[in-house]
Amino acid sequence: MKPYGVEVRSSGSLTASTQDIPGVGDAATVMSDAFANASPIDGKAKVYQLGPRTVVALVSAKAEPDMNQLDAERSAVFERVTSRKQRELFSAWLKKLMDKADIEVNDSVVGG
Repeated sequence: MKPYGVEVRSSGSLTASTQDIPGVGDAATVMSDAFANASPIDGKAKVYQLGPRTVVALVSAKAEPDMNQLDAERSAVFERVTSRKQRELFSAWLKKLMDKADIEVNDSVVGG
């Protein structure tokens, strides 16, 4: 393929939570197709135009999630999600208060 300026690459493992493919960049359409229930690139190549680049993609292997691992980590994931949501709600509440507040800067106290 070198005489034609074409390079064949394997991306390695990818997850549905990303839009980028290493070495390609933003490839939202490819990723959407790759993780679709009836993927059009599952074992069959498809050509994509990504800006000035032409990419041929196919899913060559799949890994199903290990549900036993999820069960083992469920409580830790729940705690992380709950903490993040609490921080987001607190930040939104505080921002709302700050937006409504009438704040006067006391230069003699803050040293300005």
